[in-house]
Amino acid sequence: MPLSNQFPDVIIDPHFAYGHPTIGKNHVPTSALFKLWRAEKNYKVVGDWFGIKEILAKQAVQFEKRLAA
Repeated sequence: MPLSNQFPDVIIDPHFAYGHPTIGKNHVPTSALFKLWRAEKNYKVVGDWFGIKEILAKQAVQFEKRLAA
């Protein structure tokens, strides 16, 4: 299954974050969300910190985990 189907809100566009994966209308780098999640282990805290919905924080973390696999 293509990653775009599994993670529909993740955007890879050279206009944002130098082409690194981002998520949400503010184009938060998924790597930043993942790093905070590793420290906090709480999607709501991560979402609140970056001003995005909890579901987007979870999607970003799952995306980063998939990249690492």
